[in-house]
Amino acid sequence: MKNKRNIYFLVLAVLIVWGLIGYKIYDAIKPNELIINATDELTDFKPEELKIQDTFSIQPIYRDPFLGKTFIKKRPFAKKISNAQLMEEDSFPLIQFNGIIAPKQKGRETLYLVVINKNQYFFSIGQQIDGVKLLKGTTKKITLRYKKTKKEFFINQ
Repeated sequence: MKNKRNIYFLVLAVLIVWGLIGYKIYDAIKPNELIINATDELTDFKPEELKIQDTFSIQPIYRDPFLGKTFIKKRPFAKKISNAQLMEEDSFPLIQFNGIIAPKQKGRETLYLVVINKNQYFFSIGQQIDGVKLLKGTTKKITLRYKKTKKEFFINQ
């Protein structure tokens, strides 16, 4: 008898669980038909009034409250450049360092590929082309001189 009572209880529990699952599926599939009267909602709408926010600005502090001294930051002045320096900078041709063509080997010099004013040239150390002289070079940078002005150029990636 005891076993039958357990079986009836378990069958009842299984039916309740499956009934809940079936109800959830039926509720999800069943179309909800709610009639909304659109005119009622439109007449009841009242927009909120916009509140204008107070604006403020922070004023700089010119006085130290503890020492009583005034505090004013000094502005850095721009470095003045003379016209002669500008002329030298402008006169330097457009140069790009594109890399090494032939690394140093026995009996051969290292050749550097340099673009001067959109023309490609192969430079070796000490060579001068179009007034530009290659002073020294590594795999990552070269040093050129043009009209007594030296500049370093790094490789273009």
